[in-house]
Amino acid sequence: SLRGQVLRELQVEVGEQEKLATALFLFDLRKFYDTVRISVLVRRLSDLGYSAVLAAVGFVAHKGPRVIRAGHAVSAAVTSTGRSIIAGCQQSCSFARAMLHGLVEKLTNVMPGCPCWSHVDDLAQVVQARSKMEVVNAGVTIGKIVMKYVAENQLEISDKSLVAPISTVTKGICTELRACGMTLSPVDSAKDVGMGTSGGKKRVAKVLNDRIQKAKK
Repeated sequence: SLRGQVLRELQVEVGEQEKLATALFLFDLRKFYDTVRISVLVRRLSDLGYSAVLAAVGFVAHKGPRVIRAGHAVSAAVTSTGRSIIAGCQQSCSFARAMLHGLVEKLTNVMPGCPCWSHVDDLAQVVQARSKMEVVNAGVTIGKIVMKYVAENQLEISDKSLVAPISTVTKGICTELRACGMTLSPVDSAKDVGMGTSGGKKRVAKVLNDRIQKAKK
């Protein structure tokens, strides 16, 4: 994930030097593991040829009874777990990739050379071109694809989803998407899988420096 973030940061900085219009999308899905429906997940796994045996063994744990522990207190068994998968299962990351595989594929094909990166439920995509209007159109297409896919798979987009940097391009994208029902905010800087980014406008070192200071202790 760190290597992916470094490559994205390199791409946006080079684009800034080459005077390209840039939009860095950072999508986050709200309570992703808690909103995954097993019935939908089964279809996504089947589409990708995932091992039915491994999935079935995993689902025994994901849909089994649970208990809630708080200090020394333990609840009665909760047998109706509803929609959700367990984060601690070793298959959970694979399940997450399966749920979002179709979305990542669609987004990667929006503009050549601008792939979508996936880190569990965090999606990042850099869109760059000489033409500002080309980036705006691609950005609006990306937003609409995300909205449609999320609705079809019964997931939810978090209000923490952002686009950087603040510019006429990103403002235009957000205005167009707001009219379609998606709230996406243009920002000067944000966290991209735990690292600071500004979409190429400046180096954002505070998050990294804080992590270095924390590690020193």
